Amino acid sequence: MTHKLITLLFLALIYAVSTTRLFIPWADKTRPLVQALLFRVFRNPGEKAIAAPNGQLLYKQDVRYLIEPVDLAEPHAAIRDFREQLARRGIRLIVVPIPVKANTGTSAGIGDVDLLPLLKNRYMSYDTHWTCEGAQIAAKAVADLLPELRGTRNYEVKSVNIERKGDIVRMMDSPTLERFFPPETVPCQQVQNYTDDTNSPILVLGDSFLRIYQTDTPKSAGFIAHLARELKMPLTSIVNDGGASTLVRQELARKPHLLKDKKVVIWEFVERDLRFGTEGWQLVKLPG
Repeated sequence: MTHKLITLLFLALIYAVSTTRLFIPWADKTRPLVQALLFRVFRNPGEKAIAAPNGQLLYKQDVRYLIEPVDLAEPHAAIRDFREQLARRGIRLIVVPIPVKANTGTSAGIGDVDLLPLLKNRYMSYDTHWTCEGAQIAAKAVADLLPELRGTRNYEVKSVNIERKGDIVRMMDSPTLERFFPPETVPCQQVQNYTDDTNSPILVLGDSFLRIYQTDTPKSAGFIAHLARELKMPLTSIVNDGGASTLVRQELARKPHLLKDKKVVIWEFVERDLRFGTEGWQLVKLPG
């Protein structure tokens, strides 16, 4: 307790001195020291992160989503409207909310599949996203909803390991704090020779949970490629980091040709977007 009090007094002194006009340039030089002390003594990793007791980092917005009231009226309305528009075209909608890492037992209750029990302990330690294994498990769960849709293409996989710097670490924007959180080694199953096909009967919409491992390193090892492998056919996809609540539907409205001959649309979004979705949950009219 004494060392924490001494640290607080020291930080208060640094703050008081650095905010005076004479010592304003000194503030930038002392920032790394202050950040290191805050983390070492108080386990405070900054404004956007929370250090969990198990050593992992949690994204503050994820925690806020879980502890603050969430009005689901707009998400429900947007999902219902989108489902009805697709149904008039003879297209089935499957809604796939991804639980946030901090969620230990509260299902969003808004989708067509509950991934919460399947994704326990399948998130990276310093990242908001799932591991490659988590993406593969989620793809299998969604594929199981479509037993009638199977192609004939068999995709081979290759085991690869990647080094990934956590996105929560990058959000800290602090080289000082980054030293405490080294890149993680993530085992992946890379689907060989996978590419999207706009003629596929399945369109997948989503956010960075679809992008990770798929179009970034190691590529073709994410949810989309593994769903294609399970279904034995390539897919069509629209991916927008952070924009799954509204932006992906707006992009689809600008590219209505992607709905041609579609039988299923799979709409993935991280559950924090139920509260914090970019552009909210707008009703988006599809042309035609």
